[in-house]
Amino acid sequence: MDDNEDQHVLIVGDTEENVNKAQFLIEKVLYSDNDTRNKIKEEQLKASQEIRSESFFGNKKYLNSNSILN
Repeated sequence: MDDNEDQHVLIVGDTEENVNKAQFLIEKVLYSDNDTRNKIKEEQLKASQEIRSESFFGNKKYLNSNSILN
């Protein structure tokens, strides 16, 4: 990809309101300063970790040592 090439984002939504919300969020990321971008990255990492944790621990039953002995 050429650095001078125009970049595009295609936004598709069920309603015009959803498309407008998506446009707002995308523009927030594209035109934000470094502090805001870092905050967004931190929020995404935290959400990703929570999802991974829920999918790993949420689908398995763990026994503690007391339940094994009884």
